[in-house]
Amino acid sequence: MENNNEISLDFAEKLYNLGDFLNSLDILKELKNQKKISQKEQCSIYMLRSKIYNIIGEHSNELQSVDLAFQKSQGLNDTCLLFDVLILKAEKAIEKGEKKRFFELIWKTEDLYEKNQDELQLKIGDISRSKGHYYSTIEGNLTKALKFYQESLKFYENTINKQKIAGILVKIAGIMFYKGELDKSMDYYEKSLNLGKEIGNKRVIAESYNGFGVLYSYTEDLNKSMMYMEKCLAIAEKIKYKYYIATSLVNIGEMLYVQGDLKRTGEYYERSLKNYKELHSVGGEGYVLLDLIMLYIEMDYSKKVRKNFSQLEELYNKHHITFKELNDYYQVAKALILKNSSRMRDKVKAEEIFKNFVIEDTVDFQLTIIAFLNWCELLLYELSITNDPEILNEIQPIIDKLLHLEEQQYNYNLIASTYLLQAKLALIRFELEEAQQFLTKAQQIAQKKGLQLLAMKISAEHDEVLSQLDIWENLHKNKSQISMAERFKYAKLNEQMDSMIRIRAPEQQEIQSEKPIFLACITKGGAPLIKFPFLDNWSEKNIFSGFISAFNVFSKELFSKSVDRVKMGDYIILLKSVEPFIACYVIEGASYLAHQKLTKFSDKVRTTPELWNQLIENSKTGEVLSITRNPHLKIIIDEIFDI
Repeated sequence: MENNNEISLDFAEKLYNLGDFLNSLDILKELKNQKKISQKEQCSIYMLRSKIYNIIGEHSNELQSVDLAFQKSQGLNDTCLLFDVLILKAEKAIEKGEKKRFFELIWKTEDLYEKNQDELQLKIGDISRSKGHYYSTIEGNLTKALKFYQESLKFYENTINKQKIAGILVKIAGIMFYKGELDKSMDYYEKSLNLGKEIGNKRVIAESYNGFGVLYSYTEDLNKSMMYMEKCLAIAEKIKYKYYIATSLVNIGEMLYVQGDLKRTGEYYERSLKNYKELHSVGGEGYVLLDLIMLYIEMDYSKKVRKNFSQLEELYNKHHITFKELNDYYQVAKALILKNSSRMRDKVKAEEIFKNFVIEDTVDFQLTIIAFLNWCELLLYELSITNDPEILNEIQPIIDKLLHLEEQQYNYNLIASTYLLQAKLALIRFELEEAQQFLTKAQQIAQKKGLQLLAMKISAEHDEVLSQLDIWENLHKNKSQISMAERFKYAKLNEQMDSMIRIRAPEQQEIQSEKPIFLACITKGGAPLIKFPFLDNWSEKNIFSGFISAFNVFSKELFSKSVDRVKMGDYIILLKSVEPFIACYVIEGASYLAHQKLTKFSDKVRTTPELWNQLIENSKTGEVLSITRNPHLKIIIDEIFDI
């Protein structure tokens, strides 16, 4: 039969799981003052207190409670309690960056488990969870972290421990996000949120909301992203969850930065920094200081840049051996400040730091991307001054490595933006066909991954290039007289580089409808199987023959999918592969919405058996499908093209 102390301890544990940390702490304080309290109960009190102090950010009380819990566990013949204390100390070793100490403690728990398997069977998942935490936090090894987290999830599911299941689902969701598996990440956050709500665990609910906020920021849904981040902050503030208060504040600041609200960005960063300092979170403090330095460089607040860099430097000098990420934050901040200097020798030093940084084995992919982009911008600056085309040969390997890194991270926004950058570099080399191929690739990636605003921007840029082909051809004829700075201006290269470094949400563009001219489906040999003129004069033989001639000129590129549009006089021909055919849509005006219609048309043709089978048959004879004898075709065209 449970005594009153055990009942109170159980209640305090329930309140902790519900996120009512302060009331749980009050019960523990009352228990501690009881005259009749066993050593085992004291140990349990100190363990739970340490967890609460960790969450509410009382660092000194947390460490004191961990030490007292360990002291009380000694001499007790309680294997389960000793196991829990060792796991708790291992978690503290991770937070302090003490690798050797972590493994010493984990080996002790494993040894304890091996000797007492029957008694500790329900706790084996805690070892895997701690190892997952270590590999994700200290080593940055996502594959190993995921392996151990999934192991712990299986153990917790077998024991039906819903509190621990909910917590580990959040961890797995985070790993999936960093691996770029956004759909899986979303699924795990859904599961953690639903379970968190079921068991009333406000901490898990807050962490899940934060995860949704970060996920939606990657899909251009900034309103949803902000909504979830603010939900996380509201819960975290209500339950005094200090770490997620700090995390939510910096995340909201980063969203405001993307939206261009720099003043409020600074306010949220400063609030986040204050919370991380109170938490004694060295990594969090360093991260936000770098954010502040980048922000104030952009805002040209030199005094604030110096102040925050001084704080980062002090943090670096004290802790960089233990916390490797501080070295990364410090080096990047130093290089950014040097890069912003007006003196050429400082820019040279910055380039050297960025160059060395990307060569090193850095865990933080985001910082490596920042280094690559800024190194590239410095080389472009040098190119604009010297006009030395050899610099372009230095830039290309950087772009290749940047793309490889982005692909590892499944950062489709940056991948598409990098291909757009490639297109502009091709333009300044007067390689117009290659520029179009890169534009097509960028568009395809943005479209496929649902990045609508970016896809619209790329499409508009592609249309502009097509409309300026004559200008670029004239520039090419006089290239010896055209400086790199002038080429940059025509290609809008600096603007693209700037948008990638100073991340901004693509501006909402007005979606403009095209003027439809002609729709066709053509074989590889150039034989039309579907001919549908939207204008009467396009049914004339000589005009259609001109279209077929243009098609045959570009047929190789069209079927290789390397371009999705070509220019023919005043018209644009949009192209969509429907193997073994190609759908063509001739238009005047903006192409973005028109391309969506062509894609829908192609999909409908492919998935309508009566129509598709007829196309296959007619491809053997070369006969054009009759609109009147194929009602399915007429219905599809009417619906999609709003006739």
